Amino acid sequence: MRVQSYWTLVLIITIIAAVAWAVVATLAEPDTGTGGVVLFFVSAGATICGFAMMVTLWAWCRGGRCARDHRRVLRALRHGILAGIVATTLIVMKFAGLFIWWTVLMVVGVALLVELYVILVKPYPKSLNR
Repeated sequence: MRVQSYWTLVLIITIIAAVAWAVVATLAEPDTGTGGVVLFFVSAGATICGFAMMVTLWAWCRGGRCARDHRRVLRALRHGILAGIVATTLIVMKFAGLFIWWTVLMVVGVALLVELYVILVKPYPKSLNR
């Protein structure tokens, strides 16, 4: 797939998630219970992940560098997903009253350990066409 295809796919999914988040945020009553809260955080998390993936795709692939190296696209998508998961986790922690400096450091540390594991243990495939 070309980088433009990734951009288009991520953009479409992000727009759908943002619309779903807006619908849940405007139509859900504060007393909807657990279902409304779960829908709110899932749709907000998908929107944040999509936005983070678009930002990292732009950052890693500006100047046409991704056309020569598909690993940049995979790295950008992975970084976007990790950043979105960390941001969503921090929002959930704030909602639950667990937003303390050391718990924030633990969440960021876990994300860094996941990234370190992927970099050191799991190498990229030589080709995406396999």
